[in-house]
Amino acid sequence: MGVKIPAKEGNLIQDEIWNLIRKKQELNEELARINRKLKEKLNLQRQVIIDYESWIKQKSIEKLGEVKASYSIREVSKITGISRSTIHHRIMEGQILTLEDKNKRIPFEEVVKLVSLYY
Repeated sequence: MGVKIPAKEGNLIQDEIWNLIRKKQELNEELARINRKLKEKLNLQRQVIIDYESWIKQKSIEKLGEVKASYSIREVSKITGISRSTIHHRIMEGQILTLEDKNKRIPFEEVVKLVSLYY
């Protein structure tokens, strides 16, 4: 019922299958190495963000006497040293988000993002 394949072609097909299996294993190992590197970088980024958060909290306490859930543009400028015009540009470009109010208050998380973009 099956198709008869000459031995020579059969061996070539089997060799090609083994080559493909080896290639797949090599690619999986390379992918695992890349994933490990990405995970290391992500952990470093998380550490940097935590450092930014603590730095902002410290500066906020120094300059304003408290840590807030959201800040005005003027307060962000005072805490971070980033000019108000730069903050306005980041808002207009959509790089940082503001709360839906007329005063354009910036949530704490977005202040952290701004500092990570700027420094």
